[in-house]
Amino acid sequence: MSELSRMQLALVVDDDARSQAMLAAALSSWSQEVRCVTGVQAARALLEHVNPQLIVLDFELGDGDAFDVLDRISTLTPQPIVIVVSGAASVAQSFALAQRGVRSYLQKPFTADALDAAIERALTDCLDLRPSVCAAVGRRAMHEVESEIRKTMLSEALARAGGNRRGAARLLAISRQSLQHMLRAVPDIADVARRGPRDASAR
Repeated sequence: MSELSRMQLALVVDDDARSQAMLAAALSSWSQEVRCVTGVQAARALLEHVNPQLIVLDFELGDGDAFDVLDRISTLTPQPIVIVVSGAASVAQSFALAQRGVRSYLQKPFTADALDAAIERALTDCLDLRPSVCAAVGRRAMHEVESEIRKTMLSEALARAGGNRRGAARLLAISRQSLQHMLRAVPDIADVARRGPRDASAR
């Protein structure tokens, strides 16, 4: 079941009891622990203290929508895989979700097999950066975009490697010396590496 078989925590955010139970049961084969919450505020509060590897998020919630939860998720390091489920999201909203880093979108109703396939795709398919990069043309200078991508990838790799620079270099497919050189240019990321990933997500 690929690398998610080693997952420690998955989170379900859904305010429908039947859907929540189905999702939790399906995710139990992927994760050692599955937690469930019913709304935006509960999700945001929980994410102050934990960082799941996978989040399955209903688009419409009683106290908001998926974008309200994604605001909190965007501050986590490392970033979890996010799958949004919905019976109501429009094409424009689905596109906006993809721009916010959502790895897969499932239209309700769906089967447990469809959810498994979505998780597999999220693991194996690389996120398409072109829409975000194209949107930056005319709005941001090329060197700014390059700098932000480099900084984001460094921070994420260090978080996934638990602050271990050799592990981060391996994830980025660069030498440890190249990583050290890049970190000297962004001392705040080096500081994050020293504090560790959980501290980073609390910033």
